[in-house]
Parts: sequence; C-alpha cells; structure tokens
Amino acid sequence: FPRLALTASAIALLVAVFGLLYFKGRIENWLRGEEFRGLVSKKTSELLGVDAQFDRIRWEGSGAYSDRFTGRGIRPGAPESLTALRIRSEFNWRRMLSGFWSLGEIRVGYLEAAFPIPGVARATAPDVPSSEPAPVSAAQSPPPFFLAWLPTRFETGPVIVEKADLSAGEATLSSTTIESRAEGAGWLLDFRGGALSAPGLPDFTLASARVRIAGDGVYLIDSSALTQ
Repeated sequence: FPRLALTASAIALLVAVFGLLYFKGRIENWLRGEEFRGLVSKKTSELLGVDAQFDRIRWEGSGAYSDRFTGRGIRPGAPESLTALRIRSEFNWRRMLSGFWSLGEIRVGYLEAAFPIPGVARATAPDVPSSEPAPVSAAQSPPPFFLAWLPTRFETGPVIVEKADLSAGEATLSSTTIESRAEGAGWLLDFRGGALSAPGLPDFTLASARVRIAGDGVYLIDSSALTQ
C-alpha cells in the first residue's frame, strides 16, 4: 500500500507539472497573439477616449514592447489624433493572481498628439489600421475555461514620455518630456522643458508645468516662469 500511494503521488505530481507547463504555453501563445493585442488596445483606448490600436506586442521575459500605438479621438477632450512610438513596460505576473493585468512603469519614446480647440467641431479622421494585421489563430487561444479565469482589470505605473510634440490648432508645445500618473479618477501630468508657440505671441521655453486631467476638464495646477 505505501508503494502504491507513492506511485499515485508521483503520477499526480507529473500530471500537475505537465498541466502547468501546458497552461503556461497556451497563455504565452495567447499573450503574443491578436486577441491579447486587441484587448490591450481596447482598454487603453477606453482610458484615453480614443479609437486606436497597438502594433504587434513582442515579449522578452516579463518585458513587453510595441512599435506603435495610433488612432483618433472619439470623446470630448481627447486628442483628435494620437501616435505613440517605442512603447515598453514590465508585466507583473503575480498580480494576475489578484485579478489584474498589471504593468509597471510605461515608457514611450515619442508622442505626437493634436488636441481639438474648444468650440470647434472635431475633424473626422479615417480609421487607422495596424501596420501588422494578422488573423486570430485557434492555436493562439487558451481553452474557454482558461479565458474565464483570466483577469479583466488593468492597472499601470507612471507613464513617462521621453519626447512629445503637442498641438491645438496652431498652438504647439514641442520637444517636451511628460511624466503622468493616475490620481483618483483623473491623471496628473508633469511637463519638463519644451518650446511653446502660439499665433500672435513670441515663442517661449517652458521649464516645467503640472496639469491635472479629471473627466473632460484640464486644469493647470502649477507652472514655472516662461522664458523667451
């Protein structure tokens, strides 16, 4: 009987190990596939009020990278057009057990965004398809019971934009650095450096500024002196 129990335990352990390896392999395939790219694009678009999508997401260990996130605004106050390049972050696998897709600090190499002018109708922009469309393969999808187990909530660390060019009509803020983080139901953005230009005004250099975005409102909290 002890030998039989030992054999049964060994078989159960092997089944568990192979089950975990199978589960890990299917999840990894799904994370590299179109379904996960579509899910991340949808959640990010909802957060920013845009209709946009990521190019193919590539993984190296727990690090995720995409060449581009691009699209157009669909919500008041959202950018009319948005292009982010060289996006990378680290994925926290442990937070999956708590029901979250969790990303640490997100770094964006370059951001270009055009914002609407209040009182001016939003321009209609054509859909921006991904540069790397690919059909969804059944091999990329975990079985249905795995999908039901996967997290549905997202959380991120601070978002750091290494260089950004922003515009609203003919007014522009170019070559600025942005660090943003969630604060309550809104976002807090810190700007560092950049050239500010607007029609009828001399050009200025911005040292720093802090802006809060809450709902459809944008509020300037603090700014340093502008220099010509």
